Amino acid sequence: MTATVPAYTPHGGARSLWSSKAREILFDGPAGTGKTRAGVEKAVLQAMKYPGCRILFVRKTRASLTESVLVTLETHVVPGQPWTRGQKRSHRQAYNLPNGSTIVCGGLDNVDRIMSTEYDAIYLFEATEATLDDWEKLLTRLRNGIMPYQQAVADCNPSHPKHWLKERADAGKMKRIMSRHQDNPKVSDDYLASLSALSGHRRARLYEGKWCAAEGLIYDMWDEAVFMRKPDSFEPVRCIIGIDEGYTNPCSKHLYLVDNDGRMYIAEEDYRTQQLEADVVAIVRQWCDKYQGILETVVADPSAAKLIASLEAAGVPVTPANNNVYDGIKAGQERMSVAGDGQPRLFVDPSCKAFVEEIGGYIWKENRDGTHEDKPVKQNDHAMDEYRYVSMYLSQTDGAYEVYSL
Repeated sequence: MTATVPAYTPHGGARSLWSSKAREILFDGPAGTGKTRAGVEKAVLQAMKYPGCRILFVRKTRASLTESVLVTLETHVVPGQPWTRGQKRSHRQAYNLPNGSTIVCGGLDNVDRIMSTEYDAIYLFEATEATLDDWEKLLTRLRNGIMPYQQAVADCNPSHPKHWLKERADAGKMKRIMSRHQDNPKVSDDYLASLSALSGHRRARLYEGKWCAAEGLIYDMWDEAVFMRKPDSFEPVRCIIGIDEGYTNPCSKHLYLVDNDGRMYIAEEDYRTQQLEADVVAIVRQWCDKYQGILETVVADPSAAKLIASLEAAGVPVTPANNNVYDGIKAGQERMSVAGDGQPRLFVDPSCKAFVEEIGGYIWKENRDGTHEDKPVKQNDHAMDEYRYVSMYLSQTDGAYEVYSL
């Protein structure tokens, strides 16, 4: 017997989401506003209205999708429907509706499967967990053509103000729809009281819905107006390439140039997921050839033994990074200063968007008593790991280095 639930009526931001046919939507707001429910309800309505359409539900990991979005779908949106039966949620690959529509379930940790087909609508839940590269790859799959419009929705609570999602919306590339607590008739006073009792950036993000910086920022001296620019005059004498290996997570690569005064310019960035080792080697080799007159070394993630061997086999000089986290961070902090001549010791090219995004959310791990440990939170830190590798290397080699000839 099919269970019955009260008819769903969208309010406020949820209603705006339902009526919008924009290609890209950022649907953001504090915790408990009903964002996930609104997205799932709209997706089911689309699947029923347009027979044969294909819709993707995706999160950063497949396991997290199972325990959140799919529970909402099966328990609150379509409880007891025959097309939700027959498989455990953890093994569910798709929901096949009687009219031929399909809701595919996926995680960005197994992106090959979800990237092998096309969709009419894509719902990326908890989108702040994903990268811009993830989002752009998903957009390439938005071309099934059964629905009269193709749409990708990114659902999230706010994060730091330099997150790619907010910047993309601010630039007009996504329609931003804000969700608020009054949009959810079922939110309880007790739940709101628990959010209101939070402190600092957690309260601002989860209760007030603000995109704001977190306390405990590791590089709290970072100032875009000072450091994020091309140097006015810069003659590099050293070139170092930094790499933090990744496949499901991004492989982060940056080109670091240093002049005779020890000023560092992060000039180029390559930051991508799902990148084969041969492609990494090819990109690094291109940078080596471009700067061969001043090329010094590639400072690489010391755990990436296979990648290091492949780079060396391609004739690239490699130095396994010193992975002392705290000392590496201190070396990176020392770079973020202005010398006596009024010139910064660090310049970051505006094209290095992943670096800038990560630095705004790179925070110390917090203890239960509110104090911070001398170690960072291990999340969205791939460019930051690589930055500390190179900063540590430079702090140990200033005045004692040699240029490598390919």
